[in-house]
Amino acid sequence: MMNEKVNKAFNEQMNREFYSAYLYLGMSEWLSRNAWTNSASWMVEQYREEIAHAEGLMRWIQRCDGEVEFYAIGAVHTNYDSLLDVFEKALAHEQFVTKSIHGLVKLTQENEDRASELFLDWYVMEQVEEEEVARENIDNIKLAGDDRKALIDFDKSMAGRTFTPPAIPYLE
Repeated sequence: MMNEKVNKAFNEQMNREFYSAYLYLGMSEWLSRNAWTNSASWMVEQYREEIAHAEGLMRWIQRCDGEVEFYAIGAVHTNYDSLLDVFEKALAHEQFVTKSIHGLVKLTQENEDRASELFLDWYVMEQVEEEEVARENIDNIKLAGDDRKALIDFDKSMAGRTFTPPAIPYLE
């Protein structure tokens, strides 16, 4: 049986991941409304990835005989100043999620839940990738500067992303 404190924290993280999905869907809407169609599609794939992260946490809670709780998802910001603003806010959010996951790892250590700690290793490394990709997107937008053609080329480079659900260790 999953420790009550760990169970609560896993539910909070699961719900943060669902919020993340909702946030990226809102970003996609703004991008689409502002003619950044490929970036909008990229964000929809990011939405799908966050759903998979939430589902992985849910499945772990279930596997450890914990109780899954779904919380209300709050409204998300859907107005941005620019393409750069969207991606900077995405990076800031990923940094928030990273900090949250690190806190969850610490809690599993404090509660001597080694299995959950090991499970979270994948999430820790996933966050390294999430932040790296976000920084690369920001760097590319900044390199384009005010050059409209370069920004359109950036948007074109975002086309074709398809999300394949990961095999999260210890769930199979």
